[in-house]
Amino acid sequence: MLIFACNKAESDVDKPTPGPSTVDEDGDYVLSTVDCDDQNAAVHPYAEEICDGIDNDCDDDVDEGVEDTWYLDGDGDGLGDAEAMLSACEQPTGYVDNSDDCDDSSDSAPPYCPGDLVGDWPTYGVDAGRTGYYPGVVGNKLLKEAWSKNLRGTP
Repeated sequence: MLIFACNKAESDVDKPTPGPSTVDEDGDYVLSTVDCDDQNAAVHPYAEEICDGIDNDCDDDVDEGVEDTWYLDGDGDGLGDAEAMLSACEQPTGYVDNSDDCDDSSDSAPPYCPGDLVGDWPTYGVDAGRTGYYPGVVGNKLLKEAWSKNLRGTP
């Protein structure tokens, strides 16, 4: 007569244990073998990337495609320098969301760049005092006279 005896340790050895391919510790329905952070349900390969300083979609890039471009406003006139920019989720101090400043060392420079001139006329903008005077523009005297006559209707 044969008597088989099992002890608990032997029965545990024979019981299948979940392997890494069947574990989902954070409950995001993505297995740990493909989830780059199985402790955070908001992080997995199918997650949408958001601006939060972490890699939400497991592609080894942080905040890619969701950051805004900001331009340095060195002179504080609300216009940014196209040559000095950075990408960030939030607006950094001293930066603006435009690159419209062609002289970021002076807050009194005109709101257009020399390349915006057509002949003797600026292609956009009118000075606040409607004097026709634009600081720093070559041929400024001619512009002042032309704008003054044109804006005031004088012959």
